Amino acid sequence: MDSYDFSDKVVIPFNTHEGSGESGTYSAIGSYLPNAQVLDGMAKAKSLTGKGKPVCVLLQSQMGYGVDFMQDTNKYHGAVLSADDLPKALAQLPETELGDY
Repeated sequence: MDSYDFSDKVVIPFNTHEGSGESGTYSAIGSYLPNAQVLDGMAKAKSLTGKGKPVCVLLQSQMGYGVDFMQDTNKYHGAVLSADDLPKALAQLPETELGDY
């Protein structure tokens, strides 16, 4: 992550492991990306409903979707990309309208 400039980016990780809560995930990401705004994805979803709870969060996911060396393999599931792999992965993903990936 050191080789990519996350300055002024909004990063919204979505941690779905409700058993242990977020377990420091967002603060850990924030410590690696001090110039980015890191939001709690589930809290953001809940805040948008107006009732403090999500109406429904639907996800259809494909492991590594959009990154040729990560797609359809569990090798990278739950793992941190190496300094060499991160820029390769980001280069294959389009930036969203929010300025994130």
